[in-house]
Amino acid sequence: RRAALERIELDTDHFRGNAPGACSIEYCDVTDGTDHDAAPNAWNPLLPQTPLQPHARFRWTSEIAQRTATHVRLNIFPDGGVARLRVFGRLAAR
Repeated sequence: RRAALERIELDTDHFRGNAPGACSIEYCDVTDGTDHDAAPNAWNPLLPQTPLQPHARFRWTSEIAQRTATHVRLNIFPDGGVARLRVFGRLAAR
């Protein structure tokens, strides 16, 4: 479903020795029924590559304001443990 994004939370709790060093988040707003993986140009940066810390919780709000998305993708650098990714928003009109 399509949503107006309001907040993103990322949690690296319990990953003291295996947490990623950084992350970036991308989004796409596919409303015409095409496959989001088949359209590589559909992905747009939502959050640029941002440093992370082990055993911590991160929250972004102003960085994602005024974005509408059907899909969100998390990229981590280098591979490491992420306990939880939460994306909050409100359903948008179709």
